[in-house]
Amino acid sequence: MKLLTFLANWYDANRKKHIEKMRLEGKCPICKGVGFETIATTYIGHTVECHSCNGTGLYTEWEKSSV
Repeated sequence: MKLLTFLANWYDANRKKHIEKMRLEGKCPICKGVGFETIATTYIGHTVECHSCNGTGLYTEWEKSSV
């Protein structure tokens, strides 16, 4: 049980650290500021507009949609 608690705390700390870094840079934490995400499939990859920032890549747009 302690291992699961440790891993959950570690994951949460890294997620918060990543979000804070992206906030300081003004980038969307999901797409890292590029405005799209790549979904890998077996043969090809698909790029789709980031659903979190509506394709802008901005932290402020991500923040509005994550509330």
